[in-house]
Amino acid sequence: MEDDDAGAKRHVVRDLLAGSIAAGTARMFVAPLDVVKIRFQVMDELSNGTSRSRLGSQKAYRSVGHAFNEIVKKEGFRALWKGNFPALFMIVPYGGIQFASYHYISRAIGNRVMEPYTSLLGGALSGMNATLFTYPLDLLRTRLAVQREPRMYKTFMDAVRIIFANEGFRGFYAGVQPTLIEIVPYIALHFTFYEGLKKVVRNFREDPNYKLNPIESLIAGGLSGLGSKILTLPLDTVKKRMQVQGQFYSETKYTGFLDVFQKVYRADGLKGLFRGWQPSIIKAVPNSAITFAIFESAKQWLDKYIS
Repeated sequence: MEDDDAGAKRHVVRDLLAGSIAAGTARMFVAPLDVVKIRFQVMDELSNGTSRSRLGSQKAYRSVGHAFNEIVKKEGFRALWKGNFPALFMIVPYGGIQFASYHYISRAIGNRVMEPYTSLLGGALSGMNATLFTYPLDLLRTRLAVQREPRMYKTFMDAVRIIFANEGFRGFYAGVQPTLIEIVPYIALHFTFYEGLKKVVRNFREDPNYKLNPIESLIAGGLSGLGSKILTLPLDTVKKRMQVQGQFYSETKYTGFLDVFQKVYRADGLKGLFRGWQPSIIKAVPNSAITFAIFESAKQWLDKYIS
């Protein structure tokens, strides 16, 4: 029994470290795509209010390439990594907690629950767990990423101070309900698709214990990111709208999750709920591919040292 407990603890430590490494590595590659994605999702919020005449129409992003060009031209190349410090500060522990929670839960219920329900339940609970631990950093990342000149927040700590002074502790959890509503199905589908694709590869290899090589992990991870992001993008858009409501130049106020859905749909139809789908997909595929490939490799490497 002691050996089983010790083995379980080693697995948790290994998965925590491997997940953190994978998430941080992937984030550095896809940070510019995340900035563009968020700008697309919330540009209606940034174009509302009395500042429209001063800033001009923020609906000037006609495509992903045009958005990149406009951001670099007007704000500099470094703006593509705007908010990346709090993002890394958030995504590294998020990735570690998510992977460690998922594999711990999956091992705990694996003998009692059949696939794909093991992956669905493990993914949902791990996403919820990681989100509640790291949500304030996600909110800070979003606000730093969308602000334009003149900046409301000069530094990360300045953002912490202003949000706490104006909104209190609850301000750091603004939009947490739609975030959980988004993240639970997203992570559940993410792991379910990945585990399903792993099973396909193992069946093809005719080896139930086969470990995917990096290329196979990249492909399986990319496809799982594509499928889960397409199905949950409207939830992500609603979350971002709630996170920035009343901020910067926006005068829009929402009473809740359904109110955002209704107002966005009335204004722009389904197109509004899927705004930013191009950068979202372009980001989700490499992010998921890199994350799973690095996680699998890091896990195998750490197995040699954590014993």
